[in-house]
Amino acid sequence: MDELARENQCLRAELHNLEVLRADDAVAKAALLLRADIKKKEIPKIWPPPVDAETEDAMIPESVRQFLCYLLTGAGDHTHASERVTRLVRSFAQDFVHAVTRGRMKPPKHIILPLLSSH
Repeated sequence: MDELARENQCLRAELHNLEVLRADDAVAKAALLLRADIKKKEIPKIWPPPVDAETEDAMIPESVRQFLCYLLTGAGDHTHASERVTRLVRSFAQDFVHAVTRGRMKPPKHIILPLLSSH
């Protein structure tokens, strides 16, 4: 119950921040909206988390993919993006998710690399 109350309080604070921002402050609004979309995703409860393409795609919100595609190409349609752009979008998006969730949601590249580099 305490966790639910804490989450409610955080959501209210984020909503307040969005309402306070000036209409022309598009960068801050975009960042807060992407942050909210990332935080809505469910954090896997099993360890180690499944490492497959389907799970990886499910952890990245569509809004984050679209934002990164606009950022990298100037167009929002990531379904027709080149292999290079698709790879960069996936990599950056995984870093966004990991950072925003403070490491609670671990993308495959943050799980596989340490396993491969252990002696």
